[in-house]
Amino acid sequence: MREALSQKPTIVFVVPAITHEGISKQVLLQINSLLSKEYSIKLIVLTKADKAILVAFAPLLPSEDVVELKQEDPYLSVRALRLSLPVALKVRKHIRSKGPLVIFAHAPLAHFIMRLVMLLGFRGNNCKLWQYFHITQYAEHPLNSWKRKLINILNKRLANLFDYGHIFVSEAVKNDIQLHLIKLNNNRVIYNALDSVENIELNTKHTRESERKLQGTQVFTILLPGRIEASKGQLWFLDPLQKWIRLKQLKPEQVQVLVVGEGSQKDRLSELVLTNGLLPYVTITGLLPNKKVLKYMRQCDLVVIPSFVEGLPLVILEALQQRAIVLASDIKPNQEVISRQEIGHLFKTGDVADCIDKLQFLFQHRGQELVNSRAIETLLKTRFSFEVHMQRLINVIEDSTSNG
Repeated sequence: MREALSQKPTIVFVVPAITHEGISKQVLLQINSLLSKEYSIKLIVLTKADKAILVAFAPLLPSEDVVELKQEDPYLSVRALRLSLPVALKVRKHIRSKGPLVIFAHAPLAHFIMRLVMLLGFRGNNCKLWQYFHITQYAEHPLNSWKRKLINILNKRLANLFDYGHIFVSEAVKNDIQLHLIKLNNNRVIYNALDSVENIELNTKHTRESERKLQGTQVFTILLPGRIEASKGQLWFLDPLQKWIRLKQLKPEQVQVLVVGEGSQKDRLSELVLTNGLLPYVTITGLLPNKKVLKYMRQCDLVVIPSFVEGLPLVILEALQQRAIVLASDIKPNQEVISRQEIGHLFKTGDVADCIDKLQFLFQHRGQELVNSRAIETLLKTRFSFEVHMQRLINVIEDSTSNG
């Protein structure tokens, strides 16, 4: 019997922030599941944690096991580098433990801070550092300046010294990181997944027919959920939306768009809606409770995910769980979910004409069976099963502690 099975290790999660976005949700769902299996957990948040998000997605996590360091910048920047030493010293203080220790560092800032902690001499308790990669970060932030290149050279050297293993949320993320950072033999792809409690049990056909429309049977309703950032594509989507409305002379009584979320580009999005004459067509709600967003997914005619950069978006999985019709950009992570048309629909990323064509096709054929519910159910129960997701994460933990 392996010693790892008799003594569960302390698990430390290090994240830049806990906010209303996919990384936070995935981490908290993992923590809640591990707590239900009686693992000892500590969560270190480099900036701040939204208490409502903590309660919503990790209700089993005691507040005394959450450490907020209240730093200003959640991103790996020159300013964050200047402040990294005192932050690393604080983190080192909080991760002292009597038993085996497995650390999962999420996102670039946490990756760097934890490498610095190891450089500062934290070797105790058989510590194993797993770097968890959620985005195609080099696609989003290419090495096109000397500052980025310098930071990446430093990260490469530290990663070679201190990274025990790498976890990727998709094959696309794995390829992006291994091409530009380092390629470890000890690496795993663990697809993002949603806990079954997030999946409201439903008879899909009956529910979609009974809950269908947001604003009446004649209105084609489009939902854009998620953080409002340039890389997420909401600003770009206004261009094909406007041209499609003008081309087909659609009225507000025929098409309504609901944008749900917050982000640095929310004000800019509002300006573009106004200047492009889309105010009668587009409503921006700001943040809404997750249950309400899921309800909107069930009610709408179409969920649009026009991202330029993703890791493996939870919002697509949420939409598929609710059996929504999904139209997404064809970036590689999205293709790993929507692998064929019976699952959802893709348009060429950044291609206005192709997006318009797909919008018109889905508008003309609304009410028809445009996806296969059984195929979606099979996909969610196999590749994106939360039970499989957690078992793979637990395998990482057990392998880390059994390998000494």
